[in-house]
Amino acid sequence: MRIPLLVLPWKVMKKISSPFIGIGRLLDNLFPFLKVHLIQSKSDIDSKEYLATIFVNQFFTFILFFILNILIFKKLEINIYYSLIAPIILSLLIFAHQIYYPKLLATRRIIGIEKNLLSALNSILIQLNSGIPIFNVLATIANEDYGEISKEFKAAVKQINAGKPESAAIEEIAARNPSPFFRRALWQISNGIRTGTDLQIVLKEVISSISDEQIIQIQKYGSQLNPLAMLYMLIAVILPSLGISFLVILSSFTSLNSFTTKFAFWILFGIFLILQVIFLGIIKTKRPTLLT
Repeated sequence: MRIPLLVLPWKVMKKISSPFIGIGRLLDNLFPFLKVHLIQSKSDIDSKEYLATIFVNQFFTFILFFILNILIFKKLEINIYYSLIAPIILSLLIFAHQIYYPKLLATRRIIGIEKNLLSALNSILIQLNSGIPIFNVLATIANEDYGEISKEFKAAVKQINAGKPESAAIEEIAARNPSPFFRRALWQISNGIRTGTDLQIVLKEVISSISDEQIIQIQKYGSQLNPLAMLYMLIAVILPSLGISFLVILSSFTSLNSFTTKFAFWILFGIFLILQVIFLGIIKTKRPTLLT
């Protein structure tokens, strides 16, 4: 896993942060979810090691931004004490981003899995109806283009070829998988293999329940679009218009110099640009994961 916004390469940061593993243990108690997210994102990095590394990275980030701010504030003849504000905020934002980055990777895996889940399960059901053994079915899905599902089944096929029982291999990939629907399907298949139940009946029930969940997700998504559209009108049209009008009136009454006025307009532009990017991200995350 490539950790974003590191000052130095991961291997270098890992060596530097090794004396701070105690801080990593302390932070691990504050962020217990991180260990699960690292496993679900298919990372082999220990959570304590990860937290110690990003803690040291924030220290370096703060120092770099602080030095840069001092140079800028001296040139603009602004009080140097204000140069502490931006580095602290930026360091905290980068730390929060790195804390939740494994969850972001796990969410991307969920989307990659669930968008192909129904088609993959239907393919398994058709092959089982044709009398194909379950191992051959798994191998076929592994070699097809079902994205993350094919990758998961490739791992299961490798374990089965190495001598692990089919049910145990399927349970193992289910245990470290972030998608609840895929886990449910795998556990049902594993239990069916273990107990000798007809897998066709099991898969029909799983496909039926996931199809019902797909309809619920679509209905929920449709009900969320209207308030999201109103929010977009507020962010993209109303607030920028009011903000620009306010700055024009303020600059005319207070006789602000041209540099301050331009700086305020650029700050306003940056804020609304960030808000629109965040809004587009919200729209993307609200989209049903079971849709292709």
